[in-house]
Amino acid sequence: MDYFSIPVELSATIYIQAPTVQKADAKMQLIVGKQIDALDRRWFSDVPLGSNTLPEVSFASAMSLKWVEPGTNCDIIASERVTELMRANPQARKSRIIPRSRNHFGNGVLPVFQADLTVRAVAIIRAEHKCDARGLIMNKTWIPVFWSDSDNWFTASGFKSRNFPLVLSRTITIVGVTVGTHLEQTWPEQEANEMPEKGDSLEGIGGGVTREVQIVAERLKTHFERQCDCCAKSTDAELQLLAEIILCYRNIRIAEGVAARSMIGRPETADP
Repeated sequence: MDYFSIPVELSATIYIQAPTVQKADAKMQLIVGKQIDALDRRWFSDVPLGSNTLPEVSFASAMSLKWVEPGTNCDIIASERVTELMRANPQARKSRIIPRSRNHFGNGVLPVFQADLTVRAVAIIRAEHKCDARGLIMNKTWIPVFWSDSDNWFTASGFKSRNFPLVLSRTITIVGVTVGTHLEQTWPEQEANEMPEKGDSLEGIGGGVTREVQIVAERLKTHFERQCDCCAKSTDAELQLLAEIILCYRNIRIAEGVAARSMIGRPETADP
C-alpha cells in the first residue's frame, strides 16, 4: 500500500455572534485566508443557536467534502509526509487567530449570523495504485465530515479504525465565503424583537423559530391534546412562544452550570 495526496475543497458553515452584520463580517475576516487546526475543539460547537454556550465564532458540527474536478493532481507521498500533514500547527489554534474569543455569554447572546465557507485541505489516500486513489475521490458524491469523528478524519489512526482509506490534513485553510452566498442573520429573525429583560412583558418574544423550538412546540401540542383539555386549543404561535421560554430558561441554567464548574479548582487564564 502507498499513500497519495490530492488537494480538496470542503463546504463549511460558520456562525458568528455580533450586534450587526458589519461587525460579524469584521470577525469573519479575521479567519479568511488563515489556517485553522481541525482538532482544536474551540472552533466547533453543536449547541443550539441562541444558547448562552454558543461560542462567539464557531463552525457547524459537520462539513461536506466535495468531489474533485477531473485533472486535479494526485501524487504519491512518503509516510514522513503523512506524519507532517498530521502534525499540529500552533499558529492555527483559535486562541492565536481570534484572541480572547468568548465561549460563554453570561446573561444573554447577540444575534447570530452565518455564512457558507469554502475550505481547503489535503486528502491523504491509502491505496495500491494511483488510479485507485483517484477513483475514490473523483466521484461526485459529497462526503459528510463530522467533527464528532474528527480523530478518524484528521489523524493517521483513521486508516486503521474505520474501513475507509482516506483522511484529511489536520491544518485546513479558510478560503472565503462560497460564491453565490453571503453572510446573513440566522437567529433570531431580523424583524424579531430582542428577548425581554426580567420583569418585562412576554409579548413579542417571537424570535427565529429554530428546529429545536419547532420540536419542543410539537411535543407540547401532542401533550396538551392528550393530557390537558384546557390547553388543547393553543395556537402554534402560543406553543412556539412557550417552547422559546422553556429553551431559554434551560440554556441559561446550562450556562450557569458550565461557568460554575469551570471556576472550581481552575486558576484564571487569559486564553487557552
